[in-house]
Amino acid sequence: MSIKNKNLVAGLEALKAKDYEEAIFQFEIVCETELDQTTIEKAQINLVAAYQQNNQIEKALETCQIVMDSKNPIHKKWAKAEMPHLAKIYTAILEERAKANRKTVKQKSIHWLAELIKRYPQTILYAYKVKSIWQKVRDRWQPIQEFMDRIGEAIVYKLIEWFPKFTQKLKQITQKQK
Repeated sequence: MSIKNKNLVAGLEALKAKDYEEAIFQFEIVCETELDQTTIEKAQINLVAAYQQNNQIEKALETCQIVMDSKNPIHKKWAKAEMPHLAKIYTAILEERAKANRKTVKQKSIHWLAELIKRYPQTILYAYKVKSIWQKVRDRWQPIQEFMDRIGEAIVYKLIEWFPKFTQKLKQITQKQK
């Protein structure tokens, strides 16, 4: 007989009632306090849905990436199937942000990143990690930030040019590790 996590149950009820903020709150508690990995992953899967419905797509992507690293093949398969859908939503958000005025280098970079994700949905994983690292660097070193803004467009063009080679090399490395 298994004991159900009360926060997981409360989160599922809130999600069903479309109270996404409460659902997020309950699922996050499960992720922080639960010891059973299966229960945590169930909370994370539902957390992706709650984040998505609450227009927190970046958090949904981050949580979905965590589930993709699961040892449970069912959860892993679900996350792999969900990621392109989330990438499509994220791409639309990026495009919307860039449409207002594509005159700055940053806006052009966002546009090209969105195009890259459209062509290669799996790049959302790398793009999200790059964005996170980029933000940390920008927060720490102000002078470097100005330099990066000036060359941002060139970097995006190079990423687009190098991506097929990079993906091929990454596959080779992961196959060797298995």
